[in-house]
Amino acid sequence: MIFFLAALAIVPIASLIVRATEQIATRTGDAVGGLLNATFGNAPELIIALVALKAGYADMVRAHWRHPCESWP
Repeated sequence: MIFFLAALAIVPIASLIVRATEQIATRTGDAVGGLLNATFGNAPELIIALVALKAGYADMVRAHWRHPCESWP
């Protein structure tokens, strides 16, 4: 239950990250914006993985990193 609540809490954080990188991209250009999206676009996924590992869901994290497109949308 705690894992799913933590995953749900990531949604607004992901939205803030997207908005922040878009704002920076409008001021710095497409190259920097693309780099920031590639870098910070995975932050929510990494946070969820860390929470899952801490909660004991190592098999789920391993399965996701083997087949990211098939495990989580």
